[in-house]
Amino acid sequence: TSLDVQKYFEVTISPTAGNNLVINSINFFHLSSSTGPATYEIKYSKETNFNNPTSLTTSPVSIPSSTTPIDGSISSLNIPVNNGETLRIRWFAYGSTSAAGTWRINSATSTPTPALNIVGTVAPVTPVSNITITTPTSPVQAGQNASVIITNTGTIALTTIALTEVNSSLVTFNPQQIAT
Repeated sequence: TSLDVQKYFEVTISPTAGNNLVINSINFFHLSSSTGPATYEIKYSKETNFNNPTSLTTSPVSIPSSTTPIDGSISSLNIPVNNGETLRIRWFAYGSTSAAGTWRINSATSTPTPALNIVGTVAPVTPVSNITITTPTSPVQAGQNASVIITNTGTIALTTIALTEVNSSLVTFNPQQIAT
């Protein structure tokens, strides 16, 4: 049989607020019964509905018949999960010879060890400066008022506004609103 998008094992991961995460490896062992799935694939998506998934396995992986857990770890990954995002990782197993066949993520030994270990790096969100300045479209004559609008959509707080005098003209600053 082939991959059934309705049958999967899923793990979701999100960085804590104010942090970004990079997934470096997914370490796991798996075990299939003698009539269980013969093949698996691992895919991930950041979309809630799992649209446009990316494959972590280059092709379907054959599950050999074994009575001991098999290492299915994947390393050298570089999957960024930004602040506010959720990563969904799904394991799809298929090709059972019986409806009673099973496949599971399993510890490598009989002693308590994690059956699944996802390794990554967490770092604070890097502040972003994104300031837009809107000035008058025509020259301002002496005695006229003009507006300059400063919009900050970045993550760095705007704390200082400095105006420079040009050609010995008098420049005054009258802020109407400074929001923090």
